[in-house]
Amino acid sequence: MSVIAAAGVVPIVTAAPASADISLCKSYLSKWYTVGPKVTKACTRGSYDGSGVSDCSNQLVAIGVTRSRANNACSYAHMTEGS
Repeated sequence: MSVIAAAGVVPIVTAAPASADISLCKSYLSKWYTVGPKVTKACTRGSYDGSGVSDCSNQLVAIGVTRSRANNACSYAHMTEGS
């Protein structure tokens, strides 16, 4: 019975994207733009698989980043260690 109770207390942990990847995205954009919460949110989204890169790019374009710079930044966000 105590084993079941202990199992119920353990939180489920999901893997977070590597912060270095997000930092590359933000650093790249900081050459031309002010990096704030909206850029951070987009770069974070870009670090995920699937539609993350296109979602990131679309979010950045919506706040005034050029499409080419948004695509580059989001590609940096999606890079994995060793790439």
